[in-house]
Amino acid sequence: MRGYFNQNARDEGTKMPVGRLNINVTNLPEFYELVEQAKNEADQLQRTIDKLRYFELNIDFSPGESTSSES
Repeated sequence: MRGYFNQNARDEGTKMPVGRLNINVTNLPEFYELVEQAKNEADQLQRTIDKLRYFELNIDFSPGESTSSES
């Protein structure tokens, strides 16, 4: 991958300096594989977050012997 940054350009509307990053990518198949991998991992993370968000904790109490010791 090759790239360069030109910081001398100016926005015509605001006259503010504007940078432009130009990148030449030569290995697009690997890039798309990484994008797909990131998407799959983000989907898995979202599923985990959903499970945690809607986690239910059920505790059943029933009368019975006490497990604490009394003095």
